[in-house]
Amino acid sequence: MNLSFNFSMAGFLLVLLPMLPNVLYFIFSEKFGSETSPNSHRTLDMIEHGAQFIFIGLLIFFEPINQPVISMSLVSIIALFLIFYYLLWGLLFLGRKTLTILLAMSIVPVIYFILGAILLRNFLAIIPMIIFLIFHVLITYFNYKSSKPLHL
Repeated sequence: MNLSFNFSMAGFLLVLLPMLPNVLYFIFSEKFGSETSPNSHRTLDMIEHGAQFIFIGLLIFFEPINQPVISMSLVSIIALFLIFYYLLWGLLFLGRKTLTILLAMSIVPVIYFILGAILLRNFLAIIPMIIFLIFHVLITYFNYKSSKPLHL
């Protein structure tokens, strides 16, 4: 795992592409019914964001010393995960906010990032991705459950 500190355009694009629907959601969040609630899981958020910051930094600022041979089949699989993620965002934009869709939206991009890290031979980035995945799924679940009224 010989990585050098260097800007990786491929890593930058890998990070940028799944962020595009997030920008739309941020701009139009009121239209899509984004609710804000008091943060009851600050520690989980800190771990999640810390792991995210680390894996994004590793993808963008580190690349293998020897450039890997690009596997077009792996690129195709990565593209399919990205398309699937965009479709999930489309469902969310259409008002389909179910736990299944939200959990898929927290899992699918991490699979995309892990496959991208494998493609770029940046295996070190996978460790914080897995940590991010665990906490991202937990936070998604807790947020969904806290937004639903309790029926006793």
